[in-house]
Amino acid sequence: MPEKWIKDSLQVNDEVKTLFAAGDYTGLIPGGHYRNQIWAQSELGLLICLGINRQTIFVNQSTGGVVVKFSTHPTAGDLALFSDTLAAMQAITEYV
Repeated sequence: MPEKWIKDSLQVNDEVKTLFAAGDYTGLIPGGHYRNQIWAQSELGLLICLGINRQTIFVNQSTGGVVVKFSTHPTAGDLALFSDTLAAMQAITEYV
């Protein structure tokens, strides 16, 4: 991905953060936002690309770790399973 696109995706204003915080996913990515078709958390350097059934590309810039998950969740709306998936990806990128 071009560096310019990554930097643009990580930049966010207070309005975008407020809108994200009011949504269903704020607890999954505290302080996060949605921009350029990705979920991001600028302070942690996280970039998360999602498919409809939670196929995922998880990039942790602070550790250089990347996890790609091709498998799908049974339903798109299972927030508990998605929360566990994100926590596992975060742990993997911090450990490796």
